[in-house]
Amino acid sequence: MKKLMLVLALSLVVVATQVIVAQDKPVKKKVENVEKKSIEGKEKGSKKEAKMEKAGKEAKSEVRESAKAIKEKTEKKMDAPKEKADKMKGAGKDAGNDAVGKTKDGKSIYEGPRGGHFYYNDKGNKVYVKK
Repeated sequence: MKKLMLVLALSLVVVATQVIVAQDKPVKKKVENVEKKSIEGKEKGSKKEAKMEKAGKEAKSEVRESAKAIKEKTEKKMDAPKEKADKMKGAGKDAGNDAVGKTKDGKSIYEGPRGGHFYYNDKGNKVYVKK
């Protein structure tokens, strides 16, 4: 029964690491080490199996933590353009009174604090216009 649980735990770890393998190579190495040790543990007896089971649990928790960290990074990267767009919309509303003209595309041209003229492109970046 313990061997079956160990095999199931290790297979779960392997499947989880395959999902993250492209982004988190150190975890993959640890899981491979755990798999090697677990094979050796089966040969050496129950004390070794207990150690490998513990290592498998630790590896699983590391995989979960890595997956969580990757998910958070991805969410932050996805939220960044939204925040920039919100800032751009807010700047456009506040700067609506400062508009000095329009581009050929119909985008408002604003005057900066030092007298330069610019508009916001589709990505939310300022693009300065020659006078």
